[in-house]
Amino acid sequence: ETADDKARTAIELAVREVPQVRSWVGSQDPVFISRVEPFPFVLKRTHGAQGRWVRPVRDHHETASAYQELAAEGRGAFIVQPLVSESYGRSLRLIVVAGRVIACTERKAAPGELHSNISHGGTQRAWDPDSETTLVAVRAARALRLGYAGVDILMTSDGPRVLEVNAAPDFTSMTPYTSTDIAGEVLDALLAL
Repeated sequence: ETADDKARTAIELAVREVPQVRSWVGSQDPVFISRVEPFPFVLKRTHGAQGRWVRPVRDHHETASAYQELAAEGRGAFIVQPLVSESYGRSLRLIVVAGRVIACTERKAAPGELHSNISHGGTQRAWDPDSETTLVAVRAARALRLGYAGVDILMTSDGPRVLEVNAAPDFTSMTPYTSTDIAGEVLDALLAL
């Protein structure tokens, strides 16, 4: 439940001092949105998957349209995050099982697209994460008490930062990019419990 709520996730990661993309959580209030972060930033709902309720905002006009689009989905809090320019359209997806990173891919957005999600036309390739990135992913899964997680990380000038943590990541698109039997690792971890 915590990982499905991006606001609760941000709070749990902050409490446990896991490096993450800076996040402000607030009401559906255009004034809150416009005062929190200088342009450009990302506006998102606290719930959602595959980038459905995520909008990049570069100016006041985009603030209004993004707000209207996201508010149309109903009540709930919004999250404002800076647009991390050095990793624009690029992220790492690390699969964590039983406290170990067992697979990782670098994901790149389609040209002109912010979302590096595969469902948005992004591409991926095998990636060997460094020890710092691996540790951040493991700490993020542990902070949310997840034995199985997909941790999305942005590489920033300050080091790896958690963008979000998925409690039930679809790893099928990663299968061609790893020799690890991800499903087998998940099942082994469950059986070990």
